[in-house]
Amino acid sequence: MRIQFELTDEKAKELEAFMSTIGVTTKKDLFENSLSLLEWAVKEIQSNPNRVIGSIDEENESYKELQMAIFSNARSNARAKNVKS
Repeated sequence: MRIQFELTDEKAKELEAFMSTIGVTTKKDLFENSLSLLEWAVKEIQSNPNRVIGSIDEENESYKELQMAIFSNARSNARAKNVKS
């Protein structure tokens, strides 16, 4: 399968800089890693709709939730599935 994206020149430069920052050399690797992280996050929510995806600051014992519409959709779908079961 071939996937093609159109980006502005500015966004393409940002993407290249980001890839360099994380040590990814191909857009395929970036896509595969990004998709793996997204799949993991959605599976966590599906396994328990009360789970929160976020970042933990262990030193200050705090966390910051990552809020994305797709997580809300996954949570709603998981809760609806639990109600039907």
